[in-house]
Amino acid sequence: MIGATLTKQSGDRKFHGNAGPFVTVVPTDTIFLKLRKEPVDTPCMIDFELEELARHRDWQQVLGAYRACQDAAQTTNLEHDGWVPRINLLEGVSDEHLPCIHGKLIALGFLKFQLVGRTAGMHYQLSSQGARAMEQLHAAGHYSPDAIDLAESA
Repeated sequence: MIGATLTKQSGDRKFHGNAGPFVTVVPTDTIFLKLRKEPVDTPCMIDFELEELARHRDWQQVLGAYRACQDAAQTTNLEHDGWVPRINLLEGVSDEHLPCIHGKLIALGFLKFQLVGRTAGMHYQLSSQGARAMEQLHAAGHYSPDAIDLAESA
């Protein structure tokens, strides 16, 4: 990972700071951005999130079930937008832990949600980050899409 040092000059004052992989710059007098070639010691957040997902088989099952539901809906209706009703029952995952798993997957950016309405409730969709993470786990041998049973939506 390449780091960057951000230097901002405003009149006679000079500010220095370390910038991570993303730099948000507010227009000011003069801004210099100098790239450092030495590696940055901070671990990548994506690596942490992927490791967490690899450790929790039940999280993988929930994401796999949403992927299966999305694929089934897409096969039935080619114009399907990818949003599917909330999965309330999933074989191999405790019903009492399912809401917590949904929250964790949303917080980690693997699952997106939208409120459709009072009668339809919540709809969910595997995010691009979630799909990428599942592909990485599959490539590493941590996840098999064939092992996931289709979910029952309620």
